Amino acid sequence: MEDYCAAISIGAPHDTASSYANVTYAAALMWRTRGEEEQKRIESGEKPDEEMAKYHKFFMAVEAARYERRIKWLQVIDQAASREADWAWRMLQNDDPENFRPPSQRAELTGKNGGAVKVQSGLSPEFAAALNKIYGDKGDGNG
Repeated sequence: MEDYCAAISIGAPHDTASSYANVTYAAALMWRTRGEEEQKRIESGEKPDEEMAKYHKFFMAVEAARYERRIKWLQVIDQAASREADWAWRMLQNDDPENFRPPSQRAELTGKNGGAVKVQSGLSPEFAAALNKIYGDKGDGNG
């Protein structure tokens, strides 16, 4: 469990942590799943199951390693933010997106010399003429 959690705490994915700890990925997944189920049972007010204690302990250790990793990474980002305004801005956006979201961006398209954009249907002139003959020219307001 210690090697698995050490790997998780520095950002290793679960398959890598399993290999590093010399356990199969399937076994680690099963332990995490059972431990998570036990955690949910406990949170719902049920008493801990002694047979599930080892799985629960594993799950909680892995979760602690994940949070440890996040704190380490946030410390690195926080240090960068004290030196570079871009990182500080990103931290503000992440912390309070309602008040620090990026400014809205808008793009407008215009045609030649600022005129309207010409839109073509992609139909050949012959096919368009045949449709107009059958259905009338619906694009001019008269058909």
